[in-house]
Amino acid sequence: MNKIYTILGLGLLSAATLSSCQEEAVVQENGNRTLPEGTYSASAVIRSFMSSEGSRANVQADGKSFMWNTDDKVTIWDGTNGYEFTAINYTDDEPSANVEFQGEAALTDGAKVWGIYPAVTNSTAENVFSFTLDYPFVQNTQGTADLKETMFMLAEGTVEGQTIANLEFKHQTALFHFKITNNKSSAIQLTGLKVTADSEIFPTGLNIADGTNSYTDKVKELELNFSTTVSLDAKGGSIDAYMNFFPTQDMNASTGLTITAQTEEGEDLILKEGTVGNLYKETALATTDNFNYAAGKRYGVTATLLPTGDELGYTEENGVYTILNADGIVNLFSQVDIMTKTDTKIVLSGDIDMNDTELSPVAEFKGDFDGNGKTISNFSLVSEDNQNTGMFIVNSGTIRNLTIDNATLAKENAYAGTDINTNAAGLLVGTNKKTVKNCIVRNSEIRSTVGASIGAIVGLNSPDAIIDGCRIESTSIEATDKSNLGGLTGFNDAATISYSFVKEDVTVSYDCSGTTGNSANVGGMAGWSRAGSIKGCGSSAQITSTNVASSIGGLIGSIWFGQAKQFSLEASYAAGSISGSTNGASVGGMVGNAEGACQKTITACYTTTQLLSYETDSDDYGGFIKKATATTCTACFYTNIEAASANNSITGATHIKKEELKEKLTDLNNALTNSEYEFIDNPDSETEPLTIQKKAE
Repeated sequence: MNKIYTILGLGLLSAATLSSCQEEAVVQENGNRTLPEGTYSASAVIRSFMSSEGSRANVQADGKSFMWNTDDKVTIWDGTNGYEFTAINYTDDEPSANVEFQGEAALTDGAKVWGIYPAVTNSTAENVFSFTLDYPFVQNTQGTADLKETMFMLAEGTVEGQTIANLEFKHQTALFHFKITNNKSSAIQLTGLKVTADSEIFPTGLNIADGTNSYTDKVKELELNFSTTVSLDAKGGSIDAYMNFFPTQDMNASTGLTITAQTEEGEDLILKEGTVGNLYKETALATTDNFNYAAGKRYGVTATLLPTGDELGYTEENGVYTILNADGIVNLFSQVDIMTKTDTKIVLSGDIDMNDTELSPVAEFKGDFDGNGKTISNFSLVSEDNQNTGMFIVNSGTIRNLTIDNATLAKENAYAGTDINTNAAGLLVGTNKKTVKNCIVRNSEIRSTVGASIGAIVGLNSPDAIIDGCRIESTSIEATDKSNLGGLTGFNDAATISYSFVKEDVTVSYDCSGTTGNSANVGGMAGWSRAGSIKGCGSSAQITSTNVASSIGGLIGSIWFGQAKQFSLEASYAAGSISGSTNGASVGGMVGNAEGACQKTITACYTTTQLLSYETDSDDYGGFIKKATATTCTACFYTNIEAASANNSITGATHIKKEELKEKLTDLNNALTNSEYEFIDNPDSETEPLTIQKKAE
């Protein structure tokens, strides 16, 4: 047997059930119909097949949507007779989990009836609740699935006049969804797929009596054949495949499982093998289902066939993976098992040009990624369906010493109810849960039409996470929907940012003129810092706002928070500009909004931020902070409009002329006695007359 080592992600999708009010509305609407004698209407809904995209009797081309189809039929069984009902007033152009069925029947008002999908031919008491899966299945077309004969569903309802109400179809099967990608340098011809257990855990028969399921004819192996050979093109060819099965409680954490693909040459390519407990680890299968498959859930199986030898693009020695070229980035990033091990160590051997590749991001990284001072350049990231985005979507390890050059990120396709505090986008990391250190983003572009926390390095810096020693240069960050938007990070949530800088050739732009949700937190360094600390940092970003209704600051948009935490800002500066129009926003040279009852301290900071279009004092503008509560400032200075805040809510921030800042060097550093940072003269910049360095140890 030829083993080709690959990465296989076994994923369990979350539930998205239909609300009761949706179901009742359909029932009520259909219940008012006047029908000919003997013709019955059944208002039916599929109980959500546990997929974040909804429900469907057949899987559609996107691989996720499960809804009714135009030609679907069900059997209505009254305990004695079965009647065929056909979907009406429905087209596939507007797919839905709700549908109306109609059929000729002789039923009793108030009687309990059952709906069976798919419709049972010549139904009898002996066969109406008996279901059989005949393996091997055959998938007839590439990328789509015809599952009508194998996706068994049942519903119970009540006859009300000539309407059958409350038919909520529940799945009796679970679904494997395979996505196989070929990253090898030559095409691969596949003929089928197999799932093999080390014991007979997969039934082929299901009988239901008195609400109890009994399973028969259990086998070790499930097999799916392609009706014609599937050719996976070299370096990116892929196939989606689907197979239903009856789940039982026979499986446990120690059950062995092997998933293989068959080639035209008769070879078995092992996609993954191991115990169920090892394969699924900390996913929902383990935590909610006690390592058992469950009816009504879709189990994603994502596999990448990798090249061998020099074509792999990376080497491994003593647990250290050295990336050699662009192929190494693509191939190593696709290996979930490697990327999610805490002892994984990755190092770049040199600069890597991705040659305008659309890069598939790492879902989660838990190891140590050392860029070795090298650069990864010329790639793009695309986020759709409101997924978090970054080269590393979630970082739970350490990413360090890496430069990103000439990269783009497009975050698109918003939906109602997007949570900007959890939806995150950053070129390097979407959500940082641990450490990003000594990383640079330059000559790059981020565009978002989705409400999110957005920054060039990190979208969301999670509680207790760290960003240290990072820098942004020659980069534009734009958003057009409600956002936490910052040059470095969008949302610093009780986390730490230190010794990081956003340079003067960085633009941060927020324009929501064409949207109704014009609320945002916008800052040169961070959009919102809800508690946590920022120290030894500076931003000279050029900030532009249009129609903003929340908070804009030269360094931080908002440090408002109400929970029992604290925020500290020390040894930092803002020296860029803020221009544009607002809609009642809080605009400040250093911070836009510092309200909230919890304690906030600002020590030894200055701002020369130009408040363009805001030259005069206003209730909406503050030279240092627009307005604040529970905020203590010490040895702070500002050079723009004369009022430190709009409501005289702060002390300890002094208005001076820009040319006088150098004279305040001693005052600033005297306030930093216990800090690891200090200000020094910066003769090369008029807007940043003082800059920051770490104190000598």
